Formats: sequence, C-alpha cells, structure tokens
Amino acid sequence: MSDYLTVREICNRLPGSRGARHLNPATVTRWILSGVSTPSGRIRLPATRVGSRWLIPEAEFGKFLRTVTEHALPEPAVPTPPITTSESHRRADAASRQLAAKYGI
Repeated sequence: MSDYLTVREICNRLPGSRGARHLNPATVTRWILSGVSTPSGRIRLPATRVGSRWLIPEAEFGKFLRTVTEHALPEPAVPTPPITTSESHRRADAASRQLAAKYGI
C-alpha cells in the first residue's frame, strides 16, 4: 500500500496558501475530478476510488506536479545578439533624422 498516497497524505506533504499550514483536501480532490487548466489542456491527477477514499499512485503524483510546474514556468527568453557601437550610432542618427523631419528642427 506504500505505493499509493491518500488525499490527506498529499495535503500533509504540500504547504497551503494564504497562511494555511497544509493544502486543503478539496484542492487535491479538484485536481482529481477536474484537473488543472494549462495552455495545452487540462491535466488531471490520476487516482483510484477505493470505498470512500481516493488513492493516488505516488509516481503519478510526482509526474503530475512536474507536468503542472512545467506549464506554469515561462518559456526561456531567447537571447538577442548585442548591438555593436556602430549599429547604436546608426540607430541614434536615424532617430535624430526622424525627429528633425517631424518637428522641423
């Protein structure tokens, strides 16, 4: 049975929000029933109902957290090449010409 976690065990493993000590059981139940919305669709926490309890495979719980986290993190920024000094001067001269043309300077 150690390969499975109960909703209560998951709640005790994760911190709550807004000052709560632990995660609320309703949150875990919502992850099981409705899932978490991501840009690529909803991700549900796999679980099996046994009597009045939900049992979640421990490996699947880890996979669920990794997947949700991956979707929550922003895409890494693509670095832009640095602007050379001569390119910077060309851009400044072009901006000066545009301002002069617009305002008659």
